[in-house]
Amino acid sequence: MISKATLDIDELNIIKINEKLKDYENAKKSYNTYAKELDIKSSKKQDELNIDEIKTLLNTIWIEPIISNLLDMFNVMCDEIANKLRALNDIYKDTLSEIENDLKQSNAKVCELLAELDADINEQKAINELIKILG
Repeated sequence: MISKATLDIDELNIIKINEKLKDYENAKKSYNTYAKELDIKSSKKQDELNIDEIKTLLNTIWIEPIISNLLDMFNVMCDEIANKLRALNDIYKDTLSEIENDLKQSNAKVCELLAELDADINEQKAINELIKILG
């Protein structure tokens, strides 16, 4: 058998749940009422707006956020490009000077070897011209 105390607790719980359900339904009705009122007021206000107010609203709601987002995207892209350029610079910064130094050393060595060659007058003129070009 179920005791009277158990029934009383169950009844109290049911009453509390029922009250909360009524509160929820009342809140839902209030929400729907306020939503309808807001819709009516906003429609009325839209009809009353002049062209300057419309432009201001469009600028505030649409244009400024779009421009801001585009600028943010541009800045992000510029940062990415700058980072990639820095990385490329780090990879290749010493290579060009090393190549130039190696080229100068190689040219000097070739010039020394060309100067040591024995040749007739025409060949010697060509060798001298090549030495001038190599430098």
